[in-house]
Amino acid sequence: MKTRNTVLIGALLLIGGLVQGQEESGVVELAEVPVEYEKSALFTSLDFGSNGSNHAANFGLHYDWHFGKKKRIVVGSGLRFQSFFGKDVVFVSAPPEFYVDPVNQDTLLAPAPSIFSVNAILNLGYRVTPKIFLGFNIDVFGFSFGPNGSPTYVSNGVEQVVKVNPSPINALLVGANDLGSLKAQFYGRYKFSDKLAVQAGFQNMFNELTTETVLQTVPGDNDRFRSASAQGFAGISYFF
Repeated sequence: MKTRNTVLIGALLLIGGLVQGQEESGVVELAEVPVEYEKSALFTSLDFGSNGSNHAANFGLHYDWHFGKKKRIVVGSGLRFQSFFGKDVVFVSAPPEFYVDPVNQDTLLAPAPSIFSVNAILNLGYRVTPKIFLGFNIDVFGFSFGPNGSPTYVSNGVEQVVKVNPSPINALLVGANDLGSLKAQFYGRYKFSDKLAVQAGFQNMFNELTTETVLQTVPGDNDRFRSASAQGFAGISYFF
């Protein structure tokens, strides 16, 4: 939770600092060639991320608008399809009044979870040169689906096997208030031709499961459980 919020704030500060530095110095000769800085871009991306125990693959369709005198500031939107999977993944109570206090958390131990999601995303970025781009994107809202699972529910040391499904609704509500499965990425991209680019960076994710019946009743009723994970990732983009 804190990591993803920190990434968002850091991305905004970095973009602002780069813009201010450009205005103060007035020295970026590459920006004087307007043909190399298009006003918008439609592209796709394919990424894979992992931290060793859990993994995520995603395909995205993006449209970016470029702003500013030299078209370096980027704001965009798009759709992201993601597959999250792993081994022995821990999910804890998701509602904010549970999530922020470990004392209030019960646990799901999922041996092999699989969650698919489709989310609308927000893109922000800054074009350092015609080939080098620094960017940030985050899921805003969407839905999730996937196979039923049978993880182990743990409460006060008592274990039982339960039935779960991916939480269906995803919504960015900030921090522990978030619903469902969401991702944020902070990355660098290098465009080595008019059509192709490679990117790599850091991503932070929430993934969520819902139990078929309410199992947690203290300090209140709860059927949502969240896994938070950070991963490195790399991928490729194709520009139309």
